[in-house]
Amino acid sequence: MNLTQSIALLAATLTASAAATTTEERQYYLQKMDLVTFITPSEEASYYWQNMSEVLPTSVIARQGLIKPLERDLKSTIASTQYQGTSLNSMLTGEDAPLEALMVIKEGKITFEHFNINRNQKHVWMSNAKTLAGLMVAQLEQDELIDVQKPLSQYLPQVKGTAWQNIKVIDVLNQQSGLDIEENDITRYNPRHYVSQFFQSEIYGDDYLTNLLKPPAVKSPGEAFEYSSLNTQMLALLISTVTGQRLSEVLQQRIWAPAGMTSDAILALSPTGHEIIHGLISSNLEDMMRYGMLYTPSWHETAKTPVVTPQILNKIRGSITSGTFSQGDSYYRFKAITGEEPLGSSYQWDQIWADGDMYKSGMRGQGIYVSPDKDLVIGWFSKRDAKINAAAFARQYAKQLTL
Repeated sequence: MNLTQSIALLAATLTASAAATTTEERQYYLQKMDLVTFITPSEEASYYWQNMSEVLPTSVIARQGLIKPLERDLKSTIASTQYQGTSLNSMLTGEDAPLEALMVIKEGKITFEHFNINRNQKHVWMSNAKTLAGLMVAQLEQDELIDVQKPLSQYLPQVKGTAWQNIKVIDVLNQQSGLDIEENDITRYNPRHYVSQFFQSEIYGDDYLTNLLKPPAVKSPGEAFEYSSLNTQMLALLISTVTGQRLSEVLQQRIWAPAGMTSDAILALSPTGHEIIHGLISSNLEDMMRYGMLYTPSWHETAKTPVVTPQILNKIRGSITSGTFSQGDSYYRFKAITGEEPLGSSYQWDQIWADGDMYKSGMRGQGIYVSPDKDLVIGWFSKRDAKINAAAFARQYAKQLTL
């Protein structure tokens, strides 16, 4: 591709198309915006998920350099993949298809893509974003700025005197902190629970840090996998404190800029300026896929230099705390997503299997699946939960491929 073509591609990709709305319609969506409406699938929620900067303050995560276009070889048969008598195609097509978009990249080439939204449309990642925090911690660990076997209080004076102080970094990374912060729809919607109170402070008020620090311990750290966005936000505090930078600056410098993305991303902020890395980053689907490529041998098809080194990948896949995944209530929900028990969770990836494949789920059906050994990335955006999660199809499809 020559320079003229590259410039044309850049111009096209930077023109993301949001749903056309009138001023009155925007005012309606703004008036309806609250935590419950944002997290509950609906027409309003879909608008928020595709137009996050209109309803929340955001920080820009800037791309950098010329875009290296990905080759297309649309030969994947993933749409015909069956799980429990249902095909993935049924989740992509029809008037009320739950999936907004899905893409497959194999050996650095796009082998499948289906869009029910504009292909350049930014969409919230939800908890797929947690792996960005895990990767940044792994990078700082590689640079010997963090020892994940040390307690949080080694790095964060803010946690001294709280239940967080003696928890090791690795137990926060692997979602096994032991605090009363296990996240599910019961705790999200219960205004008296620590999880709901924390989420409220991400949208309203000035008590973000208070709500992050106040949950008590209910188990010993490292005892059970109990998924929580508060663990991820503690990692955000760790990253910014250790580096002396805003988390968005670290994300831009260490991941987004060197990754060869096609467009800027945006990251939501709390009213007090804390960056919500546990789920509220927004980009187009191809850029989420390019992020996934950083974990594969074809990283060079998007990035100039390695972002995920072999040492980091080995650390992520080799740091599962044995025996913890099945010990918490989160186990049943996460196992049901793919129907297959993994070895466990590590560095904010929900499920890592014995074959080395990795999967991260996002609220209301978002997901990213990476098979480093098969040089495969599968990613999707969703507008609601479905009876079968797309991850089940991704897992089945990946297992059918040979090395």
